[in-house]
Amino acid sequence: MIIIGFTHRTSKILPRLFCRHFRHCAVILKDKENKYILIQAGLGIRKLIVLQKRDLKILEQYGWVFVKFPTAGASCPMPYSTTCVGFVKRTLDIRAPFIWTPDQLYRYLLFFVL
Repeated sequence: MIIIGFTHRTSKILPRLFCRHFRHCAVILKDKENKYILIQAGLGIRKLIVLQKRDLKILEQYGWVFVKFPTAGASCPMPYSTTCVGFVKRTLDIRAPFIWTPDQLYRYLLFFVL
């Protein structure tokens, strides 16, 4: 299972200026042992954080919104990208060239994918 998490919190300046609602997104993979792996990509740096189910509930309390895709998370590719939106688009194999912000990606996933 692939879960895409969206949040309004960020430490970057440009998303604060150009994004209205969601300012950051991340890929969360569910492995065979029912553990969740949060993958954040930006400027070639990947952070792998192992989460439990209760951690996802804590993130929801802090304003994260999750979109779930029922696919095999273990065989999911880990493509290189410099932005969080580009990383999610490549992970989900989305070929929409005019999606640049996490807010646009969230709306695209809600209206065209799900």
